[in-house]
Amino acid sequence: MKTLLSAMILVSLVMLSSSVAAQTVIDRIVAVVDKEIITESELRERTMLVAMQNRMDPSNPDLRKQILDGMIAEKLILAQAIIDSVVVSDGEVTQTLEQQLQNLVRQAGSERR
Repeated sequence: MKTLLSAMILVSLVMLSSSVAAQTVIDRIVAVVDKEIITESELRERTMLVAMQNRMDPSNPDLRKQILDGMIAEKLILAQAIIDSVVVSDGEVTQTLEQQLQNLVRQAGSERR
């Protein structure tokens, strides 16, 4: 009985370890910029696109580094743009447009043509 239990545990462990070994990494994080990630697949896609457009070797490590640096810069610019963004209400837009229209009417002398 004890050997049967040991054999079952051994078989279970072998099956578990083989299934873990068979798993492959689908994607991984290559950079984190201000809580935003850049994945391996995103980098690979962008590298392939740039390489095809410029007739370059997509496996070139220098190209990959340049692409990653560019993607990081894009994320940094976007993060800063969000910080620097100005929120304007519809009312403010309408009021400003009306003021500009009134200024044009004063300059032209009339609303009629």
